[in-house]
Amino acid sequence: MRLSELIACGGCTEVWTGSSAAHCAAADCHRTFSGPSAFDLHQPGECRHPADVGLVPRERSWGTAWGWSDRNGGILAGRLAGDLT
Repeated sequence: MRLSELIACGGCTEVWTGSSAAHCAAADCHRTFSGPSAFDLHQPGECRHPADVGLVPRERSWGTAWGWSDRNGGILAGRLAGDLT
């Protein structure tokens, strides 16, 4: 991974990479998600803790991304939803 591939949030210290990753910039959240459907599950109007909606932390080379758990389909569900898991 090249440093130029990192994306950063202007409101926190989180960094991530990947065009489908999603980051919640809400003041009390600032979590990064494996993709848009994982983000949408956590924020149907207001932020919910990712673990409370069945997402799990997935360690990446750049940090942690919350994504699909095996309980709700794991990698296959994330890929079908367009997320990187």
